Parts: sequence; C-alpha cells; structure tokens
Amino acid sequence: MTTAAEVFNLDTLFTAHVNGTDYAIVSDGYNSFVVPAAALEADADDDSEDAFTAWCEAGRVADDILARIFALSAAVNEVHDAASGRGLTIPQAELDAIAAAHNVKPAWLAKSAHRHYLVTVAR
Repeated sequence: MTTAAEVFNLDTLFTAHVNGTDYAIVSDGYNSFVVPAAALEADADDDSEDAFTAWCEAGRVADDILARIFALSAAVNEVHDAASGRGLTIPQAELDAIAAAHNVKPAWLAKSAHRHYLVTVAR
C-alpha cells in the first residue's frame, strides 16, 4: 500500500487534535493546507493532478477548524521564536502569557512546543 502522503510527496508541518479529530498542516513544496491526518494514510496510487485535486476536495476542512489549526500552529511558533535565543528554553510565565493570548492551555502548548521544536519550559 502506498499512502497519499507518499504519492503526493507531502511533508507534515504541524499536527493538532481538534474536536475529536487529528489534523495536519501539510505542504507539497509550494502550498500548505490542512487535512484530516487519516487522509495522509489513505491508500493512493495515482499521482496525477486530478487525483490530487480530488483527494484535497474529499479532505476539505471546515473554516472554523482551519482557523483553530492555524491559531494553534501560531501559538507553538510564537513559543519557539521566544525560546530560540535562549537555548530553546522559555520561562513558565512567558509560556503562560502566550497561551492566554492564543486561548490554549499552557500544558498543551508546552507539550506541543516540545514535540515540534524541542522547547523546554524553565520552571
């Protein structure tokens, strides 16, 4: 079995769990878009543009989910940016402020920043 991620040469940039479903921000090298993570594992064998378009349409994500995924990604990126000049470590108070600004739980943000960028929280 060849997965859609392999056939369409997609790189996963970010993952998040929203409303009971895992989603991924993926890139084909030119564009980034959000799909249900399960769609990346779907069996695929046709790498034509028509097949790719049909796959994207089948995996279309509601606008509110898109907004939430990109907001979560922005929060994680902000933590990474803040920690980059400090050996990938961020003070808890600063992480808490970023979490509050993006309406996410600090524990989730710390875990996601560590998973995506190896950021640690100074306690």
